Amino acid sequence: MARERLQRDQRREKILEAALAAFADGGPGTTTAAVARAAGVSEGLLYHYFPTKEALWIAVASRTGSFADRMQGFFQGFDKAPIEPLLAEAVEHFARISIEERRVIAVLLGAALRNEPLGEEVR
Repeated sequence: MARERLQRDQRREKILEAALAAFADGGPGTTTAAVARAAGVSEGLLYHYFPTKEALWIAVASRTGSFADRMQGFFQGFDKAPIEPLLAEAVEHFARISIEERRVIAVLLGAALRNEPLGEEVR
C-alpha cells in the first residue's frame, strides 16, 4: 500500500512539473493534451489526478507559496539592522530566488499580462 501511494504521489508530481514547464512556455492556453504528453501520461490519467484544467492550473499556481515564503522568511528581522547592507542582500536574494523559480514567475506573469480568468486564482 505504501509503495502504491508513493507511485501515485510521484505521478502527480511528474504531472505538476510537466504542467509548470508547459504553462511557463505556452501560458494558460496550453492544452491538457500537451501537458499529458510532456508528463508521459495519458490525458485520461491527467484528468484522474486533476478533474479540470482549472484544478491543474490552481495546483501549479499554489506551488508559488514556496517563492513567497522564501522571500518573507528572508525579510524577518530586518527592522533590527542597518538598511544599506540589507537592501543589497535583499536584491541578491530576490535575484537568486527569481532564477530558481523562473518557471513559476513566468506562469504567474503570463497569466496576469494576458488577464486570463485563471490568473484571478493567484492574484
